[in-house]
Amino acid sequence: MAIEDLPEPIQKHILNRVTGRPDKIFHPNRVYITELVKCLRQAYFKRHLSRVPLKAPDCWNFYRGIVFDQDFGYAMRNDPQGREQDRVTLPFFTSVHHTSISISGHLDFYYAADEDRIYELKTTKNDYYIKKTGAKQEHIDQLMFYCFCYGCPHGSVVYVTMEGATVIPIDNLLTKEVINEFILRIKLRAEALVKANLTNQAPVGERLNWEGTWRCKKQYCKYRSLCYPNEMSLMDQIEPLWNTAHPTEEDEVDADTDTTEDSDE
Repeated sequence: MAIEDLPEPIQKHILNRVTGRPDKIFHPNRVYITELVKCLRQAYFKRHLSRVPLKAPDCWNFYRGIVFDQDFGYAMRNDPQGREQDRVTLPFFTSVHHTSISISGHLDFYYAADEDRIYELKTTKNDYYIKKTGAKQEHIDQLMFYCFCYGCPHGSVVYVTMEGATVIPIDNLLTKEVINEFILRIKLRAEALVKANLTNQAPVGERLNWEGTWRCKKQYCKYRSLCYPNEMSLMDQIEPLWNTAHPTEEDEVDADTDTTEDSDE
């Protein structure tokens, strides 16, 4: 049964839960970690273009993420050794713009009884691709940022489906060398996004190749036609072939279900 086949009150409830959250407030010198681990050009378009109104079917992925996020958060909030929704901020001075920039985010939850471990929660339609290839790099990067800010050497990405959960530790990546390289890279990306905002010039697109950048597919990026307008006819021809050859790819991780960051102030 499709979402639009549900009774109208339920459709309205789903729509209100998603669209009723406050819009993210964008500050010139503050960027969000979720912007930096994804495509910078997409982050720029989100800041500068008006939001497209959503309908109930479009809201399902967001709604599912909100439900799990709030319910799990409630459980951690009521445990003496747990915390949830903590804001973390990494300020730094950049000589490029002669100003201070801050990278901000919310970690999903932290549990002291489990080696002081930080967890990053993601919802997904199924975990087939996650079990096959491991945690997504952008999710690892997001978790590494929280672990760095907390000085925590233990972190896990949690992928939740309607069938269960897959927990992937990344402790082996939380070495001093890896963390230092990551923080340097993320600061450079923050500088690039701030510069783009100040100059009103979109950053360079980051589509390395069609197969490797699944977020460029039209169901994940509403700015695709703005990004590569001259390639749309070719990409529209390739996409059905790619979907046929890789039927589970688009089900691996729902786009933008990081509900705490989307409601950040």
